[in-house]
Amino acid sequence: MRYWLIPILTLTLLNPLALVIAEETAITITDPTQYKENSIIQYYNEIWQATDKKVKNGFYRKFIKKTPEGHFVIQDFFANTNKKQSYPITIIDSNELTTIGMKSIDGPLVLWYANGKKSSEKNYNNGKENGIYNFWYENGELQATGYFSDGLLDGKTSVWYKNQQKHATGSFIKGKKDGVWQYWYENGQLSVIENYENGKAVGDFKKWYKNGQTEITGQFTNGQKQATWQYWYENGQQAISETYKNDLLVGPSKTWYKNGQLESEGNYDNNQETGIWHYWHENGQKAIEANYQGGHLDGLSQSWYENGQPESKGHYIANKQNGVWTFWFDNGQKYAEGVFKDDLTSGVWSIWGKDGKLRQEITYEDGKIINRKSYENDSSTKDDITDSPIQQK
Repeated sequence: MRYWLIPILTLTLLNPLALVIAEETAITITDPTQYKENSIIQYYNEIWQATDKKVKNGFYRKFIKKTPEGHFVIQDFFANTNKKQSYPITIIDSNELTTIGMKSIDGPLVLWYANGKKSSEKNYNNGKENGIYNFWYENGELQATGYFSDGLLDGKTSVWYKNQQKHATGSFIKGKKDGVWQYWYENGQLSVIENYENGKAVGDFKKWYKNGQTEITGQFTNGQKQATWQYWYENGQQAISETYKNDLLVGPSKTWYKNGQLESEGNYDNNQETGIWHYWHENGQKAIEANYQGGHLDGLSQSWYENGQPESKGHYIANKQNGVWTFWFDNGQKYAEGVFKDDLTSGVWSIWGKDGKLRQEITYEDGKIINRKSYENDSSTKDDITDSPIQQK
C-alpha cells in the first residue's frame, strides 16, 4: 500500500487563437503581406483545424490592417454568428497570419466565448507575455488571475472554482513556484498546504480530506521527501507511517487496516525491504513472516490462514523459492511437500487430502511433471502443486 497524493496545480494558459467567416471560401494569397484590409484569410473548424471554407460551429480569421511599424493586425470571429472571438491581435511575423498559437504577438490578446462573455486576456511584448492575465468561466465568473514577466509567470496567482470558491493561491518568481501554496476543495475545505523555494518543495507538507480529516503530513528538502511521513484513512485511522531520506525509504515502516489493525511492519534500507517483515490479516491473525535482503525475499518465509492455521513454510534465495517447502490445508492437515529449485518444482512431491491420507506422489523435473503416482481419487486433492495459491512474492 502506498500513498502519494500531492496535487500539483497546472495552469493551462489557453491559446485558442483565430477564427472567422462571412464568405464561403477564404482568400488564398501566396504573399501574406498583400492581403486586403478586412478580408477573410482563413477558416477553421470547431477544433481549430484550418479548412478551405466556412464550417458550422467553426471560426474564421480576418486580416484587419498593416500597421505603420510593419506589423499585422488580425481578428477572429465565430462562424455561426459573426461575433468576435478575439480582440484585434497584432503580430510581428507575417508567416503566422493564419496559424494557431502565434509566437510573435505584440500587444493585447483578448478572447471571447460564443455567448459574448470574455474568455481571457493577456498582454504580449514582442511575443512574450507581460503583465496581468485573467481567465473567466463561460458564465462570466473569474477563473484565474496572475502576472507574467518576460514570458514567465511572476508574482501572485489565484484560481477559483465556478462557484467562486477559491481553488488555489501561490506565487511564482521567474516561472518557478515560491513561498506558500494553498489549495481548497470546492466545498471550501482546505486541501493542501505546501512550501516552495526556487520551484522545489521545501518544509512542511500537509493534505486533508474533503471532510477535514488529515490525510498526509510530511516534510520536503530541496524537492525530496525527508523524515517521517504519515498517512491516514478518511475515517481518521492511521494508514501508513514511514521514513524518508532524500526521497528514499529508510528505517521502520508500518501500515494499518481501516479498522486500526496492524497490517505490516518492517524496515527499509535505500528504498528496499530488509530484515524480517511481518504481515497480519485484518482480523489480527498473523498472515506472513518473511525475510528480505536488498528488496528480495531471502531466507525463511512462513504464512498462516486467517484462522491461525499454518499455510506454507519454506525458504527463498534471491527472491526464488528453493529447498523444501510445505503447504497445509486450512484445517491444519498437510497438503503438499517437496523441493523447489529456483522457483521450479523438482523431485518427488507428496500430495495429501484434507483427511490426512496420501493421495499422490508427483515427480518433477525443471517444473514439469515426468511421473505421477495416485493412491486414491479425491475431489479435494489438487493435481499439480504449481497450482498452489501460496505464492508470497
